[in-house]
Amino acid sequence: MRLDRRDAAIAAAITVIFFVSAAYNVGFRDIPSTPWRVRPGDIILTLAEPSSVSAIYIYASSDIDITASFSVPIDGMWRDKAWMNNHTYYKWIPVEFNQTTTERIRMRLYFNAGDIFEVAAIDTDLNQIVFTKAESPNLESTPIGNLIDEQGLFENPPTYRSESMFDEELFVRASQQLLNGEEPKAEETHPPLGKLIIAASISILGFNPFAWRIPAVLFASLMIPIIYALGLGLFKTRAAATIASTLLALDFMHFTMGRVGTVDTYLLFFILLSTLLFYLNYEKMVLGAGPDYRLITLALVSFSLAFSVKWIAIFGFFGEAVLFLIVGVYGTNRTGSVVTRLRSLAKPIAIIACLTPLIGAGVYFATWIPYMGLGHDLGDIWAAQWGMLGYHSDMGQYTHPNASGWYEWPLALKFLPFTSDRLQGDLYSGISALGNPVLWWIGLVAIILSIVDAAKLKWPHLFLGALYLAQLIPYALISRYLFIYHYYAEVPLLALATAGLTHELWYTPRQRKYIILLIAIAAIAFAAFYPVISGQIVPRWYIDYLRVLGWRF
Repeated sequence: MRLDRRDAAIAAAITVIFFVSAAYNVGFRDIPSTPWRVRPGDIILTLAEPSSVSAIYIYASSDIDITASFSVPIDGMWRDKAWMNNHTYYKWIPVEFNQTTTERIRMRLYFNAGDIFEVAAIDTDLNQIVFTKAESPNLESTPIGNLIDEQGLFENPPTYRSESMFDEELFVRASQQLLNGEEPKAEETHPPLGKLIIAASISILGFNPFAWRIPAVLFASLMIPIIYALGLGLFKTRAAATIASTLLALDFMHFTMGRVGTVDTYLLFFILLSTLLFYLNYEKMVLGAGPDYRLITLALVSFSLAFSVKWIAIFGFFGEAVLFLIVGVYGTNRTGSVVTRLRSLAKPIAIIACLTPLIGAGVYFATWIPYMGLGHDLGDIWAAQWGMLGYHSDMGQYTHPNASGWYEWPLALKFLPFTSDRLQGDLYSGISALGNPVLWWIGLVAIILSIVDAAKLKWPHLFLGALYLAQLIPYALISRYLFIYHYYAEVPLLALATAGLTHELWYTPRQRKYIILLIAIAAIAFAAFYPVISGQIVPRWYIDYLRVLGWRF
């Protein structure tokens, strides 16, 4: 069954709806951007009028702690009221001020430590109070005015929309360093392609949360037509394609990972594209045809791009290699003994064995060209590979409070907080990576059934089952700590397996309601958990209701 106009319209509609919902409030375009380089000394900040100050916020970026005390004049003397000792990357650092009424605040800084982009304040009614003057008795030669020149860009209360979150500090900072012609020291544990994609977006849209997140929204959206095509190819019905793509669009993990400035969404996009291209060749071989080297070449290019984002793309590649051998031996219309069929694969295997390193090395090396532009040579690139390998090998000796085991992921009981802020007024804004239990639980059953059917050489189910195991089992052999987002590559397979299990119900009028019920429950779950996967501000009591269901935010 081939894609027609109706298929294109359905896939496009789901894609557009997902893109609009994911792009909504993904991040601000305007954030404080005029820095003041921190140095020891006193700065006097003046408010428009005496106000009861509840808190001060410092928007800063620093690798080491910015240490400062805050004082107000009482009876002609400066009296300390608050203390700050923190480092951050494009975040608002809150400093509680205990409802102190004053017109002037002295900020005393103690060390050279990064940049402050803006200082803001709120009163006891949680409204912003504006600083009108910044001056210093001993730092007059520095652009102190930069501390209060963008008061209108203070987000009150601060959330992810104006700040970095989770591993954005690593990947976005490294992308920023590349754009500045600096060494990407912030993140050297993965290949450069993902960081180059973020850097390209920043170079076009400017340095802001919207720019460093919107590429992930785009790539996550483009996965939907790919999975639609896969569902159509695997099960030959429009219902299967629609169910798979809709369930992917409603998955919490897919939504969250598609809105954060890290690189896993780019990894999965290229993996999924490679999977589609490989499946088209797989299907031809099932029917007895020889390998389609055009499709194999394109699949290898896509795999190489995935590998250039993160090395773990190799897991799925091994699964595809095993599938190639199985379908080459047991595909329909095969003649002769097993040994004869294996011999017939000698030439295709030799060709692919030559294509893989040729294409892989070419694509992978190309992503390192900007790194060479910083003055590095091939020896440095080779050393960087060993550095990445050593880093991940050494992580086995460490633990992490939010880590989880590979055996925990399929049940969707573990989550990973990207940002969690208890705001004033008993409000909450947080973003967590977790799975939609409707998809993950039903999908797990569907995958298990696919693995059972794989033993009977039911080709679509063999394809899904083999890839699922190939992408999950290696994590059992990895000693370093892991997170639930490492299961992200399995989510499209869960959606496809669920579609394979249920799509025929659509064509029986009395059973169609079960498909509608499945999608409806998945959509209701998405709506219920939307605040904790999107970061929207909600009352704390709403989060407590979600806790009743077993999730601990």
